[in-house]
Amino acid sequence: MISWLILVVLCAVLLWKLPAPKRKLWAFLFLYKLVFLWLFFWVHQRYYAHYQWDFWLIFLDACQLNDLFWRSPNDFFQTFFLTPTQPEKFYFSEQPRAFFTAKLYFPFVVLAQKNWLLSSLYAILLYLIALYVFIQTLQQILFRQKLWIYVLMFLPSLQFWTSGTSKEIWLMICIYSIIALHLQVFYLQKALLSHLFIAVILFFILWKVKYYYAFGIAFFLLAERLIFFWQNEKISPKVKWTATLIALVLLTLLPFLHTNLHLENFPEALYENYRITLQASPKDSAVGLGLDSTWTSCLINSYKGTWIALFAPLPWQATNLNMALASVENTLFLVSLVFSLWISIQRLLRKKERKSSFFWASLLFVLLMATFLGLSSPNFGALSRYRIGFSWLLWVWITWTWEKFFCFLKQSFKPQRLNGV
Repeated sequence: MISWLILVVLCAVLLWKLPAPKRKLWAFLFLYKLVFLWLFFWVHQRYYAHYQWDFWLIFLDACQLNDLFWRSPNDFFQTFFLTPTQPEKFYFSEQPRAFFTAKLYFPFVVLAQKNWLLSSLYAILLYLIALYVFIQTLQQILFRQKLWIYVLMFLPSLQFWTSGTSKEIWLMICIYSIIALHLQVFYLQKALLSHLFIAVILFFILWKVKYYYAFGIAFFLLAERLIFFWQNEKISPKVKWTATLIALVLLTLLPFLHTNLHLENFPEALYENYRITLQASPKDSAVGLGLDSTWTSCLINSYKGTWIALFAPLPWQATNLNMALASVENTLFLVSLVFSLWISIQRLLRKKERKSSFFWASLLFVLLMATFLGLSSPNFGALSRYRIGFSWLLWVWITWTWEKFFCFLKQSFKPQRLNGV
């Protein structure tokens, strides 16, 4: 009862802190997330009853950490910061990333007194806080339109996978927060040291949960700064080349984030994941790409990985209800993207706009993550889950482009006033 009371008080305080015009929207968004939290559990119960769910095992490991904390603090700190003293009691003791995620959920499990629903609600609250900070930051810098915001708030696949005690909640918390901190420092001139300290902690969490996204985000932010320098005519060529050299040095260090990212290991690691995915996938739920463990094969098949990571499954590939629902969103995404690309090309040819460094960097990030995730995990279900870390950026640009286009049409058909009338 106390745990639920704490949640209610926390929700009330957060709503009170919001500007009055936004309270109803964010209160509705919280209720909207509750629907997807229920749907998340129901879908797993209905369609994935044949195996143990990752999110549930993560929760159970977090509960075991809670019991250990109260029973034996010394064993708890040994397990939490070093290695488990009794590994047989944990489901993910031999899977570092999953076990680290269980550690992240430990505070919520303590607050919720080992109640899965309540611990998930606390995690969702943190997710919504990160989303709010990101939206507010991005809106101050890049956009004045409003439509694109609703994509991040209500995109079904994004809301579905960021429910429950899943890794994806922490993935999106880290991505939203790191990008927001980056933009606040370089565009809003906020305090560098405090923001850098928080960003380092979040980057560490992202690296521990999904190291390949840590690589992608680091690449994204370095690319954004580099493109910004070259677009800025006020910066001297000497400074631009210096910044380029620094960026290239940092980019060469990024593969050292994980052994699988080392240039000599990457094709083999990618192929091994691809092979395991195909073997574990039911018939018609994955795509064979003809991949092998060489850089040549990775490059030759890269376009296939990009395509399936962005758009698969499409309606003719769906073999069950889950895939059919995903295919509806993917089809809408494909059609919308083609239309927005046509609008953008027309505007570029007419020199109506100049794309920002954030746009070009986000495009590179999307292509990088889509290509390698598509190659390594060509399973339709896995791709629907993995793509949420990058596909939301394309949805943002799609709706932003559409909104600008509709504003242009509105202005074009607006009756012109004659002089003296």
